[in-house]
Parts: sequence; structure tokens; C-alpha cells
Amino acid sequence: MERSHRHDPADAQRPAPSGRHDEAFPDMHRYRREFRDVPSYSVGRTWSDYAPAYRYGRLQRGASAGRPFEQAEAALARGWRDARGASRLNWAEARPAVMAAWNDALAEARHN
Repeated sequence: MERSHRHDPADAQRPAPSGRHDEAFPDMHRYRREFRDVPSYSVGRTWSDYAPAYRYGRLQRGASAGRPFEQAEAALARGWRDARGASRLNWAEARPAVMAAWNDALAEARHN
């Protein structure tokens, strides 16, 4: 996958794909700033494509009963088809974002 460091300043001002900002997940602002800088970024994809993946990782981690990502991955991959909404990411593209959000949520849970 190609990587791009170009940022679209308008992306930072756009609401989340659901039509609202993601204050419920504090890391969403960081993910939005950095999603194009991660090695797994797919050129041509936008925040509207990536936001559902990060949100999905956060939400599903909360329902995982503390399992590591690898133990839940098969179910997450199946669920992504329904959870992705209008995102153009397939599971291979979404997986790194879902895993990052999952692991961030897991780390937060361990510190609380």
C-alpha cells in the first residue's frame, strides 16, 4: 500500500460519517489527525473511510470481555461487513485501524 503525507485540512473540520463528532472516543481526534501517516494507509481513502474502522475497534473491544485482538479477529472480520457502513475499506485495509483502536481501548481499560 502506498503512503501519503498529504493532509486535507478540511478533513479535520468534517463531522464523523455519522454526522456528529466523536467526543465519546477521545482518541478519534488523534486518529483523524494521523490516519494518513500510518504505514497501512491506503492512498485515496478519506477519514470517512477510516472513521468507522476506528469506531468499530473501540466499540467491539468494549464487548470483548478482555480478549486480545487476535482471539477476536475472525469475528471482527465477519462483523466488519455490516459495521463498515459507507466505508470503502475492505477488511485487509480496515484491520490495522480496528486493531489500533482495539489496543488503545484495551490499554485504557487496564489503566482504569
